Amino acid sequence: MRGHGAAVPKALAAVVLLSAVARAADPAAVCTAGKLLAATKKLTAKAKCHAAAVRKLAAVDPGCLDKAEVKFVAKFAALETHGGCVTTGDAASVEGLVEDALAALLAALPASTTTTSTSTTTTTSLPPPMCGNAIREVGEQCDGGNLCTASCTLTGLAFGCCEFPNDHVPACLAADGFSLNFNMYSYCLAQGSMQNVTGGICGASGDCEIVAIDPVPLCCQAAGSCADTVASSSAGLWQFYNGCEGLTSFSSHTVVAATCVAGVCTPS
Repeated sequence: MRGHGAAVPKALAAVVLLSAVARAADPAAVCTAGKLLAATKKLTAKAKCHAAAVRKLAAVDPGCLDKAEVKFVAKFAALETHGGCVTTGDAASVEGLVEDALAALLAALPASTTTTSTSTTTTTSLPPPMCGNAIREVGEQCDGGNLCTASCTLTGLAFGCCEFPNDHVPACLAADGFSLNFNMYSYCLAQGSMQNVTGGICGASGDCEIVAIDPVPLCCQAAGSCADTVASSSAGLWQFYNGCEGLTSFSSHTVVAATCVAGVCTPS
């Protein structure tokens, strides 16, 4: 009887282990866990960009912010392409939550120092953030307007949506994060839509819309060379991102709020 009793816990342990493996392999769980991790990494990466700027008493490096942006968008797209996600096309909305959290952190942790001497105590504050004056300055991707967060960064570069017939509900489905039109179209086709709109955003009316933004310079950094333009719409953002990264298999990098100077993308 003792030998038989000892076998029962082993059998139960095996069942528990198999259940854990099954849960871990569940596509929905894998996707959600991946998205949570991607959002956490984006917040951490951007916080590090701001921390580096505070230490140097300088403006935040837009290239540093953009690197975190690109990695986040690419990860979401990869997860949704793999399939099994409970929600899809939510990169922009999750990104907005991350940007709000970052803005809250920056507001709660002002950059100031206090110096104490034997005779006096003085407090020296760093220059106040430029963000919020409705003027895009060096170090900011935007400052107000559509697709601009509270921390003066764009909510993304690779917007897109799937369009359905008018009698379909919903008539528009977000398809953000795709750097290639073919991949976006394939995603939309898998959702039952025969039409995708690069740079499109699902509006409050339910239609897929191209959204105007305040002009922002974009620079494509390649090995030893660069090219730039100015985008004034969500379609312009996607088109430049597509040409810079999608069509080059990510061998080049998009830098927001920068222009090409002597082969180097320089903040502007």
